[in-house]
Amino acid sequence: MVSLTAFGQNIQVDSQSFTPQQLIEDILIDSDCIENVSVTNVVGGNFGNTDQSYGFFDATGTTFPFQSGVVLSTGRLSNVPGPNTTLSDDNAPGWNGDADLEFILNETNTINATILEFDFTSIASQVSFRYLFASEEYQEGNPNTCQFSDLFGFLIRPINEQQYTNIALVPNTQTPVKVTTVHPEIPNGCEAENEFYFESWNGSNVPINFNGQTKVLTATADVIPNQTYHVKLVIADEQNFRFDSAVFFEAGSFQLSTDLGPNRLLSTLNGLCENETLVLDASQINSDSFKWFKDDIELITETNATYTVTDAGTYKVEVTLDNNCISYGEIIIEYSENPTAIDSVLVECDENQDGLTLYNLFEIESTVTNNDSSTYIANFFLTENDALLNTNPIIGGTNFENTIPFQTVFARVENQARCFDIAEV
Repeated sequence: MVSLTAFGQNIQVDSQSFTPQQLIEDILIDSDCIENVSVTNVVGGNFGNTDQSYGFFDATGTTFPFQSGVVLSTGRLSNVPGPNTTLSDDNAPGWNGDADLEFILNETNTINATILEFDFTSIASQVSFRYLFASEEYQEGNPNTCQFSDLFGFLIRPINEQQYTNIALVPNTQTPVKVTTVHPEIPNGCEAENEFYFESWNGSNVPINFNGQTKVLTATADVIPNQTYHVKLVIADEQNFRFDSAVFFEAGSFQLSTDLGPNRLLSTLNGLCENETLVLDASQINSDSFKWFKDDIELITETNATYTVTDAGTYKVEVTLDNNCISYGEIIIEYSENPTAIDSVLVECDENQDGLTLYNLFEIESTVTNNDSSTYIANFFLTENDALLNTNPIIGGTNFENTIPFQTVFARVENQARCFDIAEV
Protein backbone atom coordinates (compact mmCIF):
# COMPACT_ATOMS: atom_id res chain seq x y z
CA MET A 1 0.00 0.00 0.00
CA VAL A 2 1.41 3.38 -1.05
CA SER A 3 -0.36 6.34 0.49
CA LEU A 4 0.06 9.87 1.71
CA THR A 5 -2.58 11.24 4.05
CA ALA A 6 -1.34 14.57 5.38
CA PHE A 7 -4.11 16.27 7.38
CA GLY A 8 -6.64 13.81 5.90
CA GLN A 9 -6.95 16.03 2.81
CA ASN A 10 -5.10 13.99 0.20
CA ILE A 11 -6.07 11.03 -1.90
CA GLN A 12 -4.64 7.62 -1.07
CA VAL A 13 -3.25 5.31 -3.74
CA ASP A 14 -2.72 1.56 -3.84
CA SER A 15 -0.46 -0.13 -6.38
CA GLN A 16 -0.44 -3.60 -4.83
CA SER A 17 -3.90 -4.77 -3.73
CA PHE A 18 -5.67 -5.00 -7.10
CA THR A 19 -4.78 -6.95 -10.22
CA PRO A 20 -5.21 -5.16 -13.58
CA GLN A 21 -8.29 -7.34 -14.20
CA GLN A 22 -9.80 -6.17 -10.90
CA LEU A 23 -8.98 -2.52 -11.64
CA ILE A 24 -10.92 -2.68 -14.91
CA GLU A 25 -13.70 -5.18 -14.17
CA ASP A 26 -14.42 -4.43 -10.51
CA ILE A 27 -13.37 -0.78 -10.10
CA LEU A 28 -13.79 1.05 -13.44
CA ILE A 29 -16.75 -0.98 -14.74
CA ASP A 30 -18.37 -2.69 -11.72
CA SER A 31 -21.50 -3.54 -13.74
CA ASP A 32 -23.16 -6.69 -15.06
CA CYS A 33 -24.34 -4.62 -18.04
CA ILE A 34 -20.82 -4.51 -19.54
CA GLU A 35 -19.97 -8.11 -20.29
CA ASN A 36 -17.03 -10.37 -21.21
CA VAL A 37 -14.45 -8.03 -19.68
CA SER A 38 -10.92 -9.32 -20.14
CA VAL A 39 -7.66 -7.39 -19.58
CA THR A 40 -5.23 -8.28 -22.40
CA ASN A 41 -2.18 -6.09 -21.79
CA VAL A 42 -0.59 -4.00 -19.04
CA VAL A 43 2.48 -1.77 -19.33
CA GLY A 44 4.00 0.46 -16.65
CA GLY A 45 7.24 1.77 -15.23
CA ASN A 46 9.75 -0.64 -13.71
CA PHE A 47 10.36 0.62 -10.18
CA GLY A 48 11.88 -2.59 -8.83
CA ASN A 49 8.56 -4.08 -7.66
CA THR A 50 8.22 -1.34 -5.05
CA ASP A 51 5.70 0.80 -6.94
CA GLN A 52 3.67 1.00 -10.15
CA SER A 53 2.60 3.78 -12.50
CA TYR A 54 -1.06 2.71 -12.25
CA GLY A 55 -3.43 1.56 -9.54
CA PHE A 56 -6.41 2.33 -7.34
CA PHE A 57 -7.08 5.68 -5.70
CA ASP A 58 -9.36 6.54 -2.77
CA ALA A 59 -10.37 10.18 -2.34
CA THR A 60 -12.94 9.70 0.42
CA GLY A 61 -13.09 12.80 2.63
CA THR A 62 -11.14 15.02 0.23
CA THR A 63 -12.21 17.74 -2.20
CA PHE A 64 -11.28 15.59 -5.20
CA PRO A 65 -14.32 15.24 -7.51
CA PHE A 66 -14.16 11.42 -7.63
CA GLN A 67 -14.53 9.35 -4.47
CA SER A 68 -12.43 6.52 -5.88
CA GLY A 69 -11.28 4.98 -9.11
CA VAL A 70 -8.31 4.01 -11.28
CA VAL A 71 -5.35 6.26 -12.05
CA LEU A 72 -2.69 6.00 -14.77
CA SER A 73 0.44 8.15 -14.50
CA THR A 74 3.67 8.86 -16.38
CA GLY A 75 5.47 8.56 -13.03
CA ARG A 76 5.38 6.67 -9.77
CA LEU A 77 1.97 6.12 -8.22
CA SER A 78 3.42 7.21 -4.87
CA ASN A 79 3.95 10.71 -6.31
CA VAL A 80 0.27 11.11 -7.26
CA PRO A 81 -1.21 12.02 -3.82
CA GLY A 82 -1.10 15.61 -2.58
CA PRO A 83 -0.20 18.00 -1.21
CA ASN A 84 1.11 19.66 -4.36
CA THR A 85 4.45 20.58 -2.85
CA THR A 86 6.90 18.52 -4.94
CA LEU A 87 7.53 17.98 -8.64
CA SER A 88 6.40 14.62 -9.96
CA ASP A 89 9.23 14.02 -12.40
CA ASP A 90 9.87 10.28 -12.63
CA ASN A 91 11.65 7.99 -15.05
CA ALA A 92 12.34 4.26 -15.17
CA PRO A 93 14.70 2.05 -17.19
CA GLY A 94 13.42 0.70 -20.50
CA TRP A 95 10.13 2.58 -20.24
CA ASN A 96 9.08 3.13 -23.84
CA GLY A 97 6.36 5.17 -25.51
CA ASP A 98 3.39 3.94 -27.53
CA ALA A 99 3.11 3.82 -31.32
CA ASP A 100 -0.71 3.65 -31.38
CA LEU A 101 -0.99 6.80 -29.28
CA GLU A 102 1.50 8.62 -31.50
CA PHE A 103 -0.35 7.57 -34.67
CA ILE A 104 -3.84 8.53 -33.51
CA LEU A 105 -2.67 11.92 -32.16
CA ASN A 106 -0.18 12.57 -34.98
CA GLU A 107 2.66 12.97 -32.48
CA THR A 108 6.16 11.50 -32.09
CA ASN A 109 8.78 10.67 -29.47
CA THR A 110 6.63 9.45 -26.60
CA ILE A 111 8.22 7.66 -23.65
CA ASN A 112 7.07 6.34 -20.26
CA ALA A 113 3.72 5.01 -21.51
CA THR A 114 1.36 3.45 -18.97
CA ILE A 115 -1.15 1.19 -20.70
CA LEU A 116 -4.18 -0.86 -19.70
CA GLU A 117 -5.92 -2.81 -22.50
CA PHE A 118 -9.13 -4.81 -22.25
CA ASP A 119 -11.97 -6.33 -24.27
CA PHE A 120 -15.68 -6.01 -23.53
CA THR A 121 -19.15 -6.32 -25.00
CA SER A 122 -22.14 -4.03 -24.37
CA ILE A 123 -25.86 -4.67 -24.52
CA ALA A 124 -26.49 -1.05 -25.59
CA SER A 125 -25.34 1.08 -28.53
CA GLN A 126 -23.26 3.58 -26.56
CA VAL A 127 -20.85 3.45 -23.62
CA SER A 128 -19.11 6.20 -21.68
CA PHE A 129 -16.91 6.85 -18.66
CA ARG A 130 -15.85 9.88 -16.61
CA TYR A 131 -12.31 11.07 -16.16
CA LEU A 132 -10.11 14.07 -15.50
CA PHE A 133 -6.58 14.89 -16.64
CA ALA A 134 -4.00 16.48 -14.33
CA SER A 135 -0.45 17.54 -15.11
CA GLU A 136 2.69 19.19 -13.79
CA GLU A 137 2.90 20.82 -17.25
CA TYR A 138 0.07 23.13 -16.25
CA GLN A 139 2.20 26.09 -15.12
CA GLU A 140 0.29 29.22 -14.18
CA GLY A 141 1.49 32.31 -16.03
CA ASN A 142 4.20 30.33 -17.85
CA PRO A 143 4.22 30.21 -21.69
CA ASN A 144 5.44 26.60 -21.47
CA THR A 145 1.79 25.72 -20.84
CA CYS A 146 1.13 26.80 -24.43
CA GLN A 147 3.84 24.56 -25.88
CA PHE A 148 4.26 21.31 -23.96
CA SER A 149 1.88 18.54 -22.96
CA ASP A 150 2.03 14.88 -22.15
CA LEU A 151 -0.33 12.78 -24.23
CA PHE A 152 -3.12 10.40 -23.45
CA GLY A 153 -5.78 8.57 -25.37
CA PHE A 154 -8.76 6.34 -24.78
CA LEU A 155 -8.52 4.22 -27.90
CA ILE A 156 -11.32 1.88 -28.97
CA ARG A 157 -11.96 -0.40 -31.94
CA PRO A 158 -14.00 -3.48 -32.85
CA ILE A 159 -11.86 -6.47 -31.94
CA ASN A 160 -11.67 -7.64 -35.57
CA GLU A 161 -10.46 -4.24 -36.87
CA GLN A 162 -7.09 -2.53 -36.60
CA GLN A 163 -7.97 1.18 -36.67
CA TYR A 164 -8.55 2.82 -33.29
CA THR A 165 -10.77 5.81 -32.54
CA ASN A 166 -9.71 8.19 -29.75
CA ILE A 167 -12.59 9.26 -27.51
CA ALA A 168 -10.51 11.39 -25.10
CA LEU A 169 -11.70 14.56 -26.81
CA VAL A 170 -12.75 18.05 -25.84
CA PRO A 171 -16.58 17.72 -25.82
CA ASN A 172 -18.30 18.43 -29.14
CA THR A 173 -14.95 18.58 -30.99
CA GLN A 174 -12.33 16.31 -32.51
CA THR A 175 -9.62 17.96 -30.38
CA PRO A 176 -7.61 15.66 -28.08
CA VAL A 177 -7.56 16.73 -24.43
CA LYS A 178 -4.08 18.03 -23.54
CA VAL A 179 -2.51 20.82 -21.52
CA THR A 180 -2.14 22.79 -24.74
CA THR A 181 -5.79 22.38 -25.78
CA VAL A 182 -7.55 22.97 -22.43
CA HIS A 183 -6.34 26.01 -20.51
CA PRO A 184 -7.21 29.64 -19.68
CA GLU A 185 -5.39 32.60 -21.18
CA ILE A 186 -1.65 32.58 -20.49
CA PRO A 187 -0.36 36.18 -20.24
CA ASN A 188 2.35 36.80 -22.84
CA GLY A 189 1.84 33.23 -23.96
CA CYS A 190 -1.40 32.29 -25.69
CA GLU A 191 -5.14 32.83 -25.75
CA ALA A 192 -7.47 30.59 -23.77
CA GLU A 193 -8.47 27.31 -25.40
CA ASN A 194 -11.57 25.38 -24.33
CA GLU A 195 -11.39 27.20 -20.99
CA PHE A 196 -14.82 25.96 -19.94
CA TYR A 197 -13.31 22.50 -19.42
CA PHE A 198 -10.33 23.71 -17.34
CA GLU A 199 -10.92 23.28 -13.62
CA SER A 200 -8.06 24.95 -11.75
CA TRP A 201 -4.46 25.83 -11.20
CA ASN A 202 -3.49 23.91 -8.09
CA GLY A 203 -1.75 25.44 -5.11
CA SER A 204 -0.14 23.37 -2.40
CA ASN A 205 -3.27 22.50 -0.44
CA VAL A 206 -4.91 20.12 -2.93
CA PRO A 207 -5.50 16.35 -2.76
CA ILE A 208 -3.21 15.52 -5.73
CA ASN A 209 0.40 16.42 -6.54
CA PHE A 210 -0.18 18.13 -9.89
CA ASN A 211 -0.09 21.81 -10.85
CA GLY A 212 -3.40 21.90 -12.72
CA GLN A 213 -6.34 19.81 -13.84
CA THR A 214 -9.32 19.68 -16.17
CA LYS A 215 -12.91 19.50 -15.11
CA VAL A 216 -14.55 16.10 -15.03
CA LEU A 217 -15.01 15.02 -18.65
CA THR A 218 -16.98 12.22 -20.27
CA ALA A 219 -15.58 9.97 -22.99
CA THR A 220 -18.29 8.40 -25.16
CA ALA A 221 -18.17 5.69 -27.82
CA ASP A 222 -20.84 4.37 -30.17
CA VAL A 223 -20.78 0.58 -30.27
CA ILE A 224 -22.75 -2.27 -31.82
CA PRO A 225 -24.61 -4.19 -29.12
CA ASN A 226 -23.20 -7.62 -28.29
CA GLN A 227 -20.12 -7.06 -30.47
CA THR A 228 -16.70 -7.32 -28.81
CA TYR A 229 -14.57 -4.16 -28.61
CA HIS A 230 -10.97 -3.57 -27.60
CA VAL A 231 -10.01 -0.56 -25.45
CA LYS A 232 -6.53 0.83 -24.90
CA LEU A 233 -6.17 3.34 -22.05
CA VAL A 234 -2.76 4.98 -22.47
CA ILE A 235 -0.87 7.99 -21.13
CA ALA A 236 2.72 8.90 -22.00
CA ASP A 237 5.35 11.58 -21.58
CA GLU A 238 6.16 13.56 -24.71
CA GLN A 239 9.79 14.17 -25.77
CA ASN A 240 11.27 13.55 -22.29
CA PHE A 241 10.33 12.26 -18.84
CA ARG A 242 10.09 15.68 -17.22
CA PHE A 243 6.86 16.97 -15.62
CA ASP A 244 4.57 13.97 -15.09
CA SER A 245 0.84 13.77 -15.79
CA ALA A 246 -1.98 11.48 -14.72
CA VAL A 247 -5.48 10.56 -15.80
CA PHE A 248 -8.08 9.62 -13.18
CA PHE A 249 -11.07 7.40 -14.02
CA GLU A 250 -14.12 7.47 -11.75
CA ALA A 251 -15.02 4.14 -10.19
CA GLY A 252 -18.09 2.54 -11.74
CA SER A 253 -18.33 5.17 -14.47
CA PHE A 254 -17.75 2.88 -17.46
CA GLN A 255 -21.42 2.41 -18.24
CA LEU A 256 -24.17 2.35 -20.82
CA SER A 257 -24.81 5.81 -22.25
CA THR A 258 -27.70 7.79 -23.73
CA ASP A 259 -26.92 10.62 -26.16
CA LEU A 260 -28.72 13.88 -25.26
CA GLY A 261 -26.80 15.94 -27.80
CA PRO A 262 -23.87 18.35 -27.44
CA ASN A 263 -23.47 20.62 -24.45
CA ARG A 264 -25.03 24.02 -25.17
CA LEU A 265 -22.44 26.48 -23.89
CA LEU A 266 -21.93 30.21 -24.27
CA SER A 267 -18.19 29.66 -24.64
CA THR A 268 -18.75 27.54 -27.75
CA LEU A 269 -21.41 29.91 -29.15
CA ASN A 270 -24.17 27.30 -29.07
CA GLY A 271 -25.88 28.25 -25.81
CA LEU A 272 -29.60 28.96 -25.67
CA CYS A 273 -31.14 32.41 -25.76
CA GLU A 274 -33.59 33.93 -23.32
CA ASN A 275 -37.06 32.31 -23.65
CA GLU A 276 -35.67 29.61 -25.97
CA THR A 277 -36.51 25.97 -25.21
CA LEU A 278 -34.76 22.71 -26.09
CA VAL A 279 -36.28 19.24 -26.25
CA LEU A 280 -34.00 16.54 -24.85
CA ASP A 281 -34.75 13.18 -26.44
CA ALA A 282 -33.77 9.83 -24.95
CA SER A 283 -36.08 7.78 -27.15
CA GLN A 284 -33.17 6.15 -29.01
CA ILE A 285 -33.12 3.76 -26.05
CA ASN A 286 -35.98 1.26 -26.25
CA SER A 287 -37.56 1.56 -22.83
CA ASP A 288 -40.69 2.53 -20.93
CA SER A 289 -38.79 3.78 -17.85
CA PHE A 290 -37.20 7.25 -17.81
CA LYS A 291 -36.01 9.38 -14.89
CA TRP A 292 -34.92 12.99 -15.47
CA PHE A 293 -32.71 15.10 -13.19
CA LYS A 294 -31.77 18.79 -13.07
CA ASP A 295 -28.61 19.63 -11.12
CA ASP A 296 -28.82 16.14 -9.52
CA ILE A 297 -32.38 16.68 -8.25
CA GLU A 298 -34.89 14.22 -9.66
CA LEU A 299 -37.80 15.76 -11.57
CA ILE A 300 -40.39 13.43 -10.09
CA THR A 301 -43.18 14.11 -12.59
CA GLU A 302 -40.96 13.77 -15.68
CA THR A 303 -41.17 10.14 -16.83
CA ASN A 304 -41.39 10.47 -20.62
CA ALA A 305 -38.66 9.83 -23.18
CA THR A 306 -38.38 13.57 -23.82
CA TYR A 307 -37.94 16.59 -21.57
CA THR A 308 -38.24 20.28 -22.51
CA VAL A 309 -35.53 22.53 -21.08
CA THR A 310 -36.52 26.09 -20.15
CA ASP A 311 -33.60 27.22 -17.98
CA ALA A 312 -29.90 26.64 -17.41
CA GLY A 313 -28.51 23.62 -15.60
CA THR A 314 -27.00 20.17 -15.88
CA TYR A 315 -29.63 17.69 -17.04
CA LYS A 316 -29.37 13.91 -16.69
CA VAL A 317 -31.52 10.98 -17.66
CA GLU A 318 -31.58 7.39 -16.41
CA VAL A 319 -33.15 4.91 -18.81
CA THR A 320 -33.93 1.46 -17.41
CA LEU A 321 -33.68 -1.36 -19.95
CA ASP A 322 -35.64 -4.61 -19.97
CA ASN A 323 -32.87 -6.46 -18.12
CA ASN A 324 -32.80 -3.74 -15.41
CA CYS A 325 -29.54 -2.28 -16.74
CA ILE A 326 -29.50 1.53 -16.71
CA SER A 327 -28.27 3.81 -19.49
CA TYR A 328 -27.16 7.28 -18.38
CA GLY A 329 -27.19 10.58 -20.28
CA GLU A 330 -26.04 14.09 -19.39
CA ILE A 331 -26.00 17.54 -21.00
CA ILE A 332 -25.01 21.02 -19.75
CA ILE A 333 -27.25 23.92 -20.80
CA GLU A 334 -26.31 27.61 -20.53
CA TYR A 335 -28.50 30.60 -21.35
CA SER A 336 -27.74 34.13 -22.52
CA GLU A 337 -29.99 37.15 -22.04
CA ASN A 338 -31.21 38.74 -25.25
CA PRO A 339 -29.69 42.13 -26.12
CA THR A 340 -31.82 45.27 -26.11
CA ALA A 341 -32.16 47.13 -29.40
CA ILE A 342 -33.34 50.78 -29.43
CA ASP A 343 -35.67 52.09 -32.16
CA SER A 344 -33.85 55.01 -33.79
CA VAL A 345 -34.01 57.62 -36.54
CA LEU A 346 -31.29 58.09 -39.16
CA VAL A 347 -31.18 61.42 -41.00
CA GLU A 348 -29.28 62.26 -44.20
CA CYS A 349 -29.11 65.33 -46.43
CA ASP A 350 -31.53 65.17 -49.39
CA GLU A 351 -30.24 67.71 -51.93
CA ASN A 352 -33.18 67.54 -54.34
CA GLN A 353 -35.71 67.13 -51.56
CA ASP A 354 -37.52 64.21 -53.18
CA GLY A 355 -37.36 62.16 -49.96
CA LEU A 356 -34.84 59.72 -51.46
CA THR A 357 -31.10 59.64 -50.78
CA LEU A 358 -28.18 57.41 -49.80
CA TYR A 359 -27.61 56.20 -46.25
CA ASN A 360 -24.86 54.40 -44.41
CA LEU A 361 -27.20 52.43 -42.20
CA PHE A 362 -24.41 51.37 -39.86
CA GLU A 363 -23.90 54.98 -38.74
CA ILE A 364 -26.83 54.39 -36.40
CA GLU A 365 -25.18 51.40 -34.66
CA SER A 366 -24.11 53.15 -31.46
CA THR A 367 -27.63 54.52 -30.98
CA VAL A 368 -29.40 51.25 -31.80
CA THR A 369 -27.12 49.28 -29.43
CA ASN A 370 -27.20 52.03 -26.77
CA ASN A 371 -23.37 52.04 -26.90
CA ASP A 372 -23.25 48.47 -25.59
CA SER A 373 -19.93 47.13 -26.89
CA SER A 374 -21.04 43.54 -26.30
CA THR A 375 -23.70 43.84 -29.03
CA TYR A 376 -23.58 44.73 -32.71
CA ILE A 377 -25.83 45.11 -35.75
CA ALA A 378 -25.60 41.83 -37.65
CA ASN A 379 -27.63 43.09 -40.63
CA PHE A 380 -30.47 45.30 -41.82
CA PHE A 381 -33.68 44.00 -43.41
CA LEU A 382 -36.58 45.45 -45.34
CA THR A 383 -39.21 43.61 -43.26
CA GLU A 384 -39.44 42.69 -39.60
CA ASN A 385 -40.19 39.09 -40.48
CA ASP A 386 -36.98 38.83 -42.51
CA ALA A 387 -35.07 40.26 -39.53
CA LEU A 388 -36.63 37.71 -37.19
CA LEU A 389 -35.79 34.84 -39.55
CA ASN A 390 -32.40 36.33 -40.49
CA THR A 391 -33.17 35.97 -44.21
CA ASN A 392 -32.85 38.32 -47.18
CA PRO A 393 -30.55 40.90 -45.56
CA ILE A 394 -30.06 44.26 -47.23
CA ILE A 395 -27.00 44.07 -49.47
CA GLY A 396 -24.82 47.16 -49.28
CA GLY A 397 -26.07 48.60 -46.01
CA THR A 398 -23.25 51.16 -46.06
CA ASN A 399 -24.66 52.65 -49.28
CA PHE A 400 -28.40 52.10 -49.03
CA GLU A 401 -30.90 54.18 -51.06
CA ASN A 402 -34.41 54.32 -49.68
CA THR A 403 -37.27 53.67 -52.12
CA ILE A 404 -39.97 55.70 -50.32
CA PRO A 405 -39.71 58.79 -48.12
CA PHE A 406 -39.41 58.07 -44.38
CA GLN A 407 -38.81 54.38 -45.11
CA THR A 408 -38.40 52.04 -42.14
CA VAL A 409 -35.80 49.28 -42.13
CA PHE A 410 -35.13 46.76 -39.38
CA ALA A 411 -31.83 46.22 -37.57
CA ARG A 412 -31.03 42.79 -36.14
CA VAL A 413 -28.87 43.34 -33.04
CA GLU A 414 -26.94 40.32 -31.76
CA ASN A 415 -24.60 39.56 -28.86
CA GLN A 416 -21.69 37.12 -28.84
CA ALA A 417 -24.07 34.25 -28.12
CA ARG A 418 -26.00 35.12 -31.33
CA CYS A 419 -29.07 36.06 -29.29
CA PHE A 420 -30.90 38.99 -30.86
CA ASP A 421 -33.41 41.80 -30.71
CA ILE A 422 -34.95 43.86 -33.53
CA ALA A 423 -35.02 47.67 -33.79
CA GLU A 424 -36.87 49.90 -36.26
CA VAL A 425 -34.72 52.47 -38.05
